[in-house]
Amino acid sequence: MARAVAALKAQRSISRKRLALVEYAGRHDAPSLTPGQSHTQELALTLPAGTYFLIVKADATSAVAEANETNNTQKAKKSS
Repeated sequence: MARAVAALKAQRSISRKRLALVEYAGRHDAPSLTPGQSHTQELALTLPAGTYFLIVKADATSAVAEANETNNTQKAKKSS
């Protein structure tokens, strides 16, 4: 989920997802967000049993100037 936390409207941006060390084929165009607004995208994958790390980076191309450029990445661990 991407969330605008500044006092100004966030411009449109691109997010990218990575599974392990392989970039997920494709991209997601996120809409412009007002302060406090969020945007969620679901991603369904079928994977063999194991442990995986999903990494998502908002504004993946650094197109949006932000006061804090270090909070655009989130990761999640999934075991099956």
